[in-house]
Amino acid sequence: MLVIFRNNWFISHNILLGMTACVLFFKMHSYSSVNITLRENFLNNGSKVTKEPTVYPNNVTLMNFMQYMVLPTLVYQTNYKLVKRRRVSYLLIKTVLFAFAFVKGYQIVTKYIMAYVREYKQGTITFFELYLREMIPLPILILLLIVMIFDFFCTFVAELTGYPDHQFYEDYWNATTMSEFLSKMNCILPNFFRYHIVYKLIQYNMNLERARIVAFAFSTLVLELLFVIALMIVGVCV
Repeated sequence: MLVIFRNNWFISHNILLGMTACVLFFKMHSYSSVNITLRENFLNNGSKVTKEPTVYPNNVTLMNFMQYMVLPTLVYQTNYKLVKRRRVSYLLIKTVLFAFAFVKGYQIVTKYIMAYVREYKQGTITFFELYLREMIPLPILILLLIVMIFDFFCTFVAELTGYPDHQFYEDYWNATTMSEFLSKMNCILPNFFRYHIVYKLIQYNMNLERARIVAFAFSTLVLELLFVIALMIVGVCV
């Protein structure tokens, strides 16, 4: 993150590196947290070491770790039951759609977002004027990024790696609240928050409603952090 803030890179570089840093942080946390739990259960139950590769401690290998790092999921499991079939036509279609969406997103960023951000940093317009001018292009860019990441990129990686679950989003276009929209626009982050925040807080005697509020607040901060990294402006989501 410090490397991004110290260098005046373009928005596409900031978004890519910022999202990569967040994904790696979530993956590393899930990997260590799940294996710590497995180790505690292994020691407390007095289990014996078996030859099964997906049973702790046999799952703690470099190959298992690298497999988890390339799969389109943030929640670690010892076994994913990968499929061997690869559809070349499916991969080509997703590649073409991603490239087209990337070009359109680049046009939106350069013409309708960064131009106004530059004027704001130069003092030509106020933050309120910047907010009004970004009310249309910024939501369009967000929706385009959602489609690019969770419909094109994640499904491409899932097909390429043999990951069986291709449902990375739900009907977020029918959402009536912000919390419902954030939970339905992707299934990857909510699963992470559910297993590593909500369930953990419930174990510490916090009720379900408060645990969900904490998870929602954390997800909002993560989204705000990504916008700060991309635009170098605080207050886009909050």
